[in-house]
Amino acid sequence: MSERSSRRRYLQALGVAGTAGLAGCSSPFGDSPNGTDEPLQTAESLPEWTGWVPAEPVTSGEHELLSIDTQRVREEFPDLADDEWDLSELADELGVAEDDISHLVGLMDDSEYEVSVLTGSFDAETIRSNNDFWWFQMDSYQGYTTVDSEMAFGDGVSILGEYEPVLDRRVGETPPLGENDEDWRTFLSTMAGRTIVYATEGTFQSPTGLEPARTGLSVEKVDGTTEATLAYMFDSESEATDVYENRKGRVNAAATGQGGTVQDISLEGKQVIVTIRGNDITF
Repeated sequence: MSERSSRRRYLQALGVAGTAGLAGCSSPFGDSPNGTDEPLQTAESLPEWTGWVPAEPVTSGEHELLSIDTQRVREEFPDLADDEWDLSELADELGVAEDDISHLVGLMDDSEYEVSVLTGSFDAETIRSNNDFWWFQMDSYQGYTTVDSEMAFGDGVSILGEYEPVLDRRVGETPPLGENDEDWRTFLSTMAGRTIVYATEGTFQSPTGLEPARTGLSVEKVDGTTEATLAYMFDSESEATDVYENRKGRVNAAATGQGGTVQDISLEGKQVIVTIRGNDITF
């Protein structure tokens, strides 16, 4: 397979992953190739993968965020891993072992990836040797190998799409999502540790009469049953309290629209948090 067709297929498959996310080993966070950038340690309450996510594209509302623990997805949602996210094909197109990919982080626009970050225990030479890149297509940026303007890779990471903001973040030139924004830090910590996380400024749902500042959906298997957490964060605690006390019916209706059974609706500061369980949840 040619380098160009291989990369195009890879990007198309990632686009499918983005749509599915809306509808339905060594650490991947180690040192970069040049060894000069900061360790990927963020605020204690933040998921570690946020170290790859530049803050501005998400907090501005320009991009939506998707995070997938690919190892857990294979165990908990094997049909999604194989049929929707094509993880086996993604590994094959990249030229690495499927088990060597541990995480996928995507920044999306209109349900299509603008940039995706695959991390794991693979190395740069494996990617280079399994793809027929032309020498004149290859360059470097922030110590990583780049291919045209569409791809960057190094030991333990492959970035497809707009890689420059991601690598600027990686080497410490810009802050990660949540580091300098207490609301986003709190919001992300609510969803930390889940298998699949989707978050956006505003809301990704149909109009429900709710106007949260940001909305998140996180999913995992608990005792063999799918459990989803919907988090609505508002601009103030008083607004969240008003929604919780006076518009809980709308919250329940919005959550029920995801499928499953609502287990709990709680108020936590600026957030109204809904827990849903059931194997027919749509995400």
